[in-house]
Amino acid sequence: MPRRLSFTRLVLLVTLVVTALVTGCSQPSASPSVAATRSVTDVLGNVVEIPTTVTRIVTAYPAVDQIFLLLGAQDKVVALNKNNTTNDLLLTLAPEYADLPVVFDSSSNFDTEALLAVNPDVVIAGSQEVADAVQQVGIPAVVAMSTSPDTLKQTITLIGDILGATDRAEEFIAYYDDNMAQATQRTESLTDAERTRVYYATGTGPLNTEAKGSIVTDWIEMAGGTNVATDAGVEGMFVDISAEQLFSWDPEVIICTSAQSCAQFLDDDVYADLTAVKNKAVYPSPSGAYTWSVRSAEEATMTLWAATKIQPDLFTDVDYVQITKDFYEQFYGYALTDEQTEAILEPSA
Repeated sequence: MPRRLSFTRLVLLVTLVVTALVTGCSQPSASPSVAATRSVTDVLGNVVEIPTTVTRIVTAYPAVDQIFLLLGAQDKVVALNKNNTTNDLLLTLAPEYADLPVVFDSSSNFDTEALLAVNPDVVIAGSQEVADAVQQVGIPAVVAMSTSPDTLKQTITLIGDILGATDRAEEFIAYYDDNMAQATQRTESLTDAERTRVYYATGTGPLNTEAKGSIVTDWIEMAGGTNVATDAGVEGMFVDISAEQLFSWDPEVIICTSAQSCAQFLDDDVYADLTAVKNKAVYPSPSGAYTWSVRSAEEATMTLWAATKIQPDLFTDVDYVQITKDFYEQFYGYALTDEQTEAILEPSA
């Protein structure tokens, strides 16, 4: 005859079973593991494996130190490009930069030991050649560039993704798109004859220019001008030309990377017969955290400023002092003084 469990034993058994079930169900599930790395696609289409979370970053491309600041990531920068070590306003906006070591010079050359010493998670390079050199020492490198408005926006999006600052990147792109639209809405219907002939001089000197394939041509055209070098078939950046070519183009407006280049046009009698020089329509690009005319995110403010010089009658309502102050407040959280604003908009030689 089968043995029966006593009531007490039965209760005890049921209690043990229920306890085991409850305990088992209440065990925390294993947390999903976070991948140590992830893939990003750079401006040239390279797929690069980088740490999932980037806390240490360096640029070989001088303009990008300003982009780091604009994205609010200056505390993640572990070395400053040599080109930026003398930019007082940049160092005022990002005092974290002041004591950083220099690894890359303005031509993207670097010392391997110095690079390894700062131990970046990723390096921003301005060309495939530089990226390859960095990767050879075991550090991930992505290529960023700003040869056109589209590639500048791609660069901002890429760096924003790397640094976890996508919202900030999108805010900047919306601002840039709006400024370009404000200019082109007034200039897109201009005929070729109504467009102003513009020459751009680099910081190298009066007879060095940027033409087809440079973002310079984009903002000149959006601002209502025509790049005389581009129209003449010149291609590329930092291209030497002859005085004879310049006089044959006879620009009506000259814009320079630096005040020093502009001063050469105005001070050297050899250029006195150029239309732009005779009319004193020779203007240095504004320069703040970086030069506005080339390759940094401050390019976003360049198109409208250039329009006030290239087609002034179409842009009489543009208050560039206020635009500049608003940009710095919005993207750097910094209130420019009147003196600082003037120094940006009218740099001296």
